[in-house]
Amino acid sequence: MMNITTDSFSNELQQFFMSFDHKISFKKGDFLFQEGSTSTHLFFITSGAVQVGKVTPEGRELTLQLASSGDLVGEVMLFCGSTPHMLQAKAIEPCTAISIQKRVLENELAQYPALSMEYMKWMGLQIKRMQTKFRDLILNGKKVLSILL
Repeated sequence: MMNITTDSFSNELQQFFMSFDHKISFKKGDFLFQEGSTSTHLFFITSGAVQVGKVTPEGRELTLQLASSGDLVGEVMLFCGSTPHMLQAKAIEPCTAISIQKRVLENELAQYPALSMEYMKWMGLQIKRMQTKFRDLILNGKKVLSILL
């Protein structure tokens, strides 16, 4: 899962995402992608709001992220072939997103090393943020952990 905000990536990377012209509009309740579908696109949100989450086998909906304008949403593993989505992304209000095909992104990053470096820096930051969130959840979110300590 990716989430990018305009203060966490370079101006070059932001301009790169904005340079794509394939805009898609989603109504409230529409899915950008669903769990199990093949991951082929990233979505740069330009307006509205998107809920990224998972539905448990019991039918409970877990929200892992709320994305809005300036956020990048998707589960694209670059240079790794096709992979299925492990999460779903649903518009929680009408929204517009720029759709970026995985193969196009791979080609652009391979062609422009400086842009590729900016993308890798951003990915590293996202991984660090995600690990921090999980650490905080594990250490502060459950009473069961006091038994283990």
